Amino acid sequence: MDDKIQFFYVDPETLEVSLENSMSNYMNCNFMYYGPKVKYCITYQNGGKKIQIFRRKVYHNFKVSVEESNLEGAKGIEYKSMGIILVSHIDKLYVYDKSTYRRIGRVMVKLLDSE
Repeated sequence: MDDKIQFFYVDPETLEVSLENSMSNYMNCNFMYYGPKVKYCITYQNGGKKIQIFRRKVYHNFKVSVEESNLEGAKGIEYKSMGIILVSHIDKLYVYDKSTYRRIGRVMVKLLDSE
């Protein structure tokens, strides 16, 4: 039994197959069928006598942008005891709330003149 389940996507125009997603097969199944809203999943094995139905426990939406500015090359560090995330970018230091990811502060850093 494979330890990974792989999901493939077929492009309807070119008919090329590409890997879309991969996840651990902790359910030990051969087939997974999802409903149209991906809230329910039915799993079963070939030759098995039962099927299992799973329901989504949480909904993750990681497509929401929390910062509009370009932070390419920025460095971040989390301070768990203070509940904040510090992000340094060129001459600025941003402070974000750890639970809401909203910016709660900004510090301008004076850079030394280059020689």
